[in-house]
Amino acid sequence: MLERSLRMLSVLVMALLLLTGCDDDVNPFIGTELPYTVWGNINPQADTQAVRVFLIDDILQLVDPNPLDAEVSILELDSGERHVLRDSVIKLPNGDYRHIFWSVFDVQHLNTYRLEVERSDGQLTRSNDIQVPAPVELEVIPTDPNAVSELIQRINVIGQPPALPRVDVTYNAFTVTSDRIRLADNPVTLSYSTGTRVVRDTVRIDLDLRDDFRAIRSDFDENELGGLICIDDVVLDVHVGNAAWQSPTGVFDANFLVEPGSLSNIENGFGFFGAGYIESVQFLPRDLSLVRAGFFDCAAPIETG
Repeated sequence: MLERSLRMLSVLVMALLLLTGCDDDVNPFIGTELPYTVWGNINPQADTQAVRVFLIDDILQLVDPNPLDAEVSILELDSGERHVLRDSVIKLPNGDYRHIFWSVFDVQHLNTYRLEVERSDGQLTRSNDIQVPAPVELEVIPTDPNAVSELIQRINVIGQPPALPRVDVTYNAFTVTSDRIRLADNPVTLSYSTGTRVVRDTVRIDLDLRDDFRAIRSDFDENELGGLICIDDVVLDVHVGNAAWQSPTGVFDANFLVEPGSLSNIENGFGFFGAGYIESVQFLPRDLSLVRAGFFDCAAPIETG
C-alpha cells in the first residue's frame, strides 16, 4: 500500500528523499529556470510506487498545497507501458506541505524504468534509465566455536547487488538481573554500511560480536538500564540499490549526498530517482559465541519481572 511504499522510500533514500519534514536546510536551487526537483525510488517489493515532486521557485517559501502544474509518469521501457501517478498532498506539523505522486503497480526485477515529469508548456524533467536490481539471498554462516573467528558472525549477500547504500543490524537486546529476572528491552541498531567487502564475487558482511556488545552495553548504560545483557535475536537489513546508488565518494554519507548535485541522475531538473528494496534476515548467533563476546548466557529460561 501507499504507506508501505512511502516507508520504504524514506528508509532507503534516508535524508535524501526528505519526506518527513527534515529538509529545512535544502536549497531549492534559487535562480535557475529548471522546472522541478524530484526524489523517488521504485521498489519491487511494494505494490505502490511513490515520488516526491516540488517546483523550483525564485524565493524560499512554504510548499503550496494546490495542485502542481506537473504530469508525472513512470515509463517501463521493456513493455512500453506508462504508469501515470496521482498527486497526494501531505501536511507537516509545521504547516508546510509535500506533494507525493503515487500509483499502484508492480515493478519487476531487472526491468528498466524512466521517470518523466512534464509541465503544461512542454518542459520535461526526466530521469536516466534505471534498472531494478536482481533479487539477492542472505546466507547466515554459523560461527565455528573452534576457530579464531568465532566472534565474527558472517552473512553472505548472494546475487551481486549493484550497490548496498545502507546495511543495518538490529540486536533485540534486553537486560536481566543476576538471578535471571528480565528487566528492560532495548533494541539497538548499528550501521554496517562501511563493513562490507567483496570476496570472489560475493559480498560479505562480518558482524564483530565483541565490538557490537561494547556498543550495546554503552547504549544500555546511557539509558541507565543496567543488568546483564541478553539477545533475543538479530535482524540484518540490507538495502539493495541499482547502480545509480553508488556514491561518488565510495561511502553512502547522507550528509554529503544531500548536497545539491552530489548525487543526481535527473535531466532538466534536480534530484534523484533510483530503484531498490530491503532484504532482511533474522537469526541468532551461537550461544557460546555470544557469551565469549560478553553477552549473558540466555539459554536457560528467563523470568519476567
